[in-house]
Amino acid sequence: MLADYLKPSLLDITGGEPTLWEHLPELIEKAYATGLHVRVRTNLVALVHPDRSHLPALFARHRVEILASLPGVTPCKVAEQRGASFDASVGVLRSLANLGYGSESGPTLELAYNPPLGELPRPEPELAEEFRAALTPLGVHFNQLRVIANVPAGRYAERLKASGEYQAELGRLAEAFNPAVLGELSCRYGIELAWDGSFADCDFNLGAGLRVIDGPRTIAEALALADAGTDVRAAIASRRIAFGPHCFACATGVGSG
Repeated sequence: MLADYLKPSLLDITGGEPTLWEHLPELIEKAYATGLHVRVRTNLVALVHPDRSHLPALFARHRVEILASLPGVTPCKVAEQRGASFDASVGVLRSLANLGYGSESGPTLELAYNPPLGELPRPEPELAEEFRAALTPLGVHFNQLRVIANVPAGRYAERLKASGEYQAELGRLAEAFNPAVLGELSCRYGIELAWDGSFADCDFNLGAGLRVIDGPRTIAEALALADAGTDVRAAIASRRIAFGPHCFACATGVGSG
């Protein structure tokens, strides 16, 4: 198995919305059995569905880390990006708190915040303080707030191009470039595995159709290299990163990604 040659320190399951995938419980069970630490990213709203209501308990039982997207702390702010889903999202977060999420000894809950489209993110500590002040009285607790800039890739890039705002958005991101955060970018510490077995440097490159340019490009190539005696982990770690214009989004302000 590939895991014998390249066992990650974190299995980060993203989407789309991974909690809607019918095989997610099976993947978590198998990962847990091999000692893998798992993170699941979710928009929270999907967990309101009756056929998904069992997932929070499954996550807690296996101490699955959750990265939950919440684009604001008021119904109005959330509605701007996700419709009338604030109450449902808070309800899920409260149920996670009841399972120990966000406490010192419980499993980790991180919130992911995207600013309104066309805006750059404000400083993370400032936003985290606002989120705690607003959510704690509602019975919601979290370990950390991650501020993620809106990345002009995939459908968002298509939307910007259709409105004629793509170049302006790239210019805004480039002007906010901060070279001090480059050492912490996620593409330097992980790799994205697509549904077809191909590798990308990050989730955003995957969405932009940009695959790795160095080292093994697919699971099949990684296995072939391992069979030939190559250190696959070293081959992946030493690869050059593929960059596109959208990469400025992860290198603005205090960093993102």
